[in-house]
Amino acid sequence: GEGLAALAARHAVLAPDLPGHGESDPLVHPALGRTASGIAAVLAVLDAFAVPRVRILATGWGATFALALAAAAPARVASLALAGLPRPDAAERDAWRASFAPETVEWHGGHLLRYWHTVRDGRLYAPYFRHDRAAIRWEEPDLDERRLQRDALELMKAAGHWQELHAELLGTTGDDALAAARARGVAVAEFPAGTDLAALAAGAA
Repeated sequence: GEGLAALAARHAVLAPDLPGHGESDPLVHPALGRTASGIAAVLAVLDAFAVPRVRILATGWGATFALALAAAAPARVASLALAGLPRPDAAERDAWRASFAPETVEWHGGHLLRYWHTVRDGRLYAPYFRHDRAAIRWEEPDLDERRLQRDALELMKAAGHWQELHAELLGTTGDDALAAARARGVAVAEFPAGTDLAALAAGAA
């Protein structure tokens, strides 16, 4: 986005795809599980670029993963800026797990429409599958058709992978993960869901 471009104009920026996401290959260490394998992959990227420590910007479930990374390798993480850190209760965790049902490919293409709805509804509700007043995201949604299509295609490429990663991350509450990172000396700043962290960081740089 524009915020990331502005930040990259002033700082070195890495935006790696986790294993099985985007253009990355599937799990590097399948026996480790999705979270540990993702952490190993990110640390490998940092090593490849000879980056000793990083400042991480992360949103949503990416924020939960970033906290897990910081807790596992605090010496590599200078600080975290997190937007919309999930804090699901037991009922919400069950609802999330129910939403991770394996995708069925259908000859009439109905599964493609579900990908589109998942991305679009994620702009309108939090979580995306809960369509009541309490779940409405009140900030102005980004419903640009091209970006919706881009993100739907990315979700399709990560089918199966993102569900398994999310299911693992549900095992740790947001507050527990936050406390674990801070206990290891990592500076953490939280922001509301929808905050453009890259633009915020670029403006503060």
